[in-house]
Amino acid sequence: MLWFKIIIYFLSFLIPGYLLIWLLRPRAPKLSWVNLALAYGLGSMLMTISLFFQLFIFKNHFSLLSSWLVILIEVIILLILVIRRGVFPRREIWQSVFNLTKQIKFLKEWRSIFSSSKRALIILVVILILINSLISLNNALSRPMATFDSLATWSWKAKILFQETEISFNPETFFYLGGGGHLNYPWHVPLAQYWLQVNLGTYHDSLPNLIFVFYFFALLIVIFHFLKRYLSIFQALVFSFFLSSMPLVFYHAFNAYADLSLTFFISVALIFSIFWLTRKQRLDFYLSAIFWGLSFWVKDAALIFYLAFLLVFLIYVLKKKLRFKDWVKYILTTLLVISPWLIFKINYQLSFSNVGWSWLFQPRAIISFIETMFVSYSWNIWWFIVLIVVFLNFKKIISSFVQSFFWLFLLVSFLGLILLFSFTPAAQYALDNTALSRTLIPLAISSIMAVGLALSRKRSDS
Repeated sequence: MLWFKIIIYFLSFLIPGYLLIWLLRPRAPKLSWVNLALAYGLGSMLMTISLFFQLFIFKNHFSLLSSWLVILIEVIILLILVIRRGVFPRREIWQSVFNLTKQIKFLKEWRSIFSSSKRALIILVVILILINSLISLNNALSRPMATFDSLATWSWKAKILFQETEISFNPETFFYLGGGGHLNYPWHVPLAQYWLQVNLGTYHDSLPNLIFVFYFFALLIVIFHFLKRYLSIFQALVFSFFLSSMPLVFYHAFNAYADLSLTFFISVALIFSIFWLTRKQRLDFYLSAIFWGLSFWVKDAALIFYLAFLLVFLIYVLKKKLRFKDWVKYILTTLLVISPWLIFKINYQLSFSNVGWSWLFQPRAIISFIETMFVSYSWNIWWFIVLIVVFLNFKKIISSFVQSFFWLFLLVSFLGLILLFSFTPAAQYALDNTALSRTLIPLAISSIMAVGLALSRKRSDS
């Protein structure tokens, strides 16, 4: 019965998420692993935003029945829209269930496509990725949420809400706006956990880790799907293995933090931005802006990377390679997505930061920044690989519009983080190597995509 409830929980946002993906990507293959990964992120976000409106905007007591009715209405509306737009994959669904022709054909061609040594290497890398994935899944199921930030913030808010069943708007109470010391934190992660707990009917200390391990799987799928557009399957698998084996990324796969889900939304936003810069299709443009907007519902750190992206965008506008009106449309689209949360923040005087600006330079923070990237155990040898790739492919990078844009985004993001951790009281989190390490996760994953572009034999601008 427990696993049935867990399955129902995931279906509650996978189904509307999948329908939404069919609407947003009408020309893409309907049944694919990457669509499943996108549906996971988009569906879970749709579910938590619905809960946010119910609890924070309409200030209602939580009702499991009304929440499920909202999901049912969403599914019906999305299904009607999918059918009316003619993007419901009737034939594709039946073929995927009953017709194994494509799979059998691929297995027959497997030996002719790859040499025996390449097949062995591919199998080895796949096995290594599967081992990492299974270990993270086992850790998610066997370890309670016991890390500090999880206990103090992300899971604690879900536990308080499970106990109270409503949000307190009385500033005199300890549970005001969910309670805790970080009232300004977004609610996607706590509400995703809360929705699982109320469907289980009891509070469970380890099962919510499944939310984050599946974000880990979704991120792996999305990054592999992106890389194999520019690299061979073997190369894409190797870089996917690097992703799965980064100690800090692996650690966040089974701990209730917001950083991995934030990385998922930022990564998808960047992928669609690359597609837009390459193909100049409006749909990619708006999907990129939408996913940037959704990242603000996960963690306020999204602001750092979004501002870096906008600055690079503006630089290319000034260079007359992009249009100013597109820059404005991009900002407006993102603001539309985050507007409910932004208005809520303004109304309750919640900032984007827990620390103020001191403008007192902390040089030790820069040293800690370098140590975090190249000395600590968080990233293995990844940042050394990035430097080598940049050195060997520098001319190719600066001569490519898409690659120069993407690598400049990484550089500006790094400089923004150095500024943040060197000139504010946030320096303490750089010196103790806590928040700094976690904040680098989106850039680590973005750098995997950048390295893939740099090593590609295809022109990324075409």
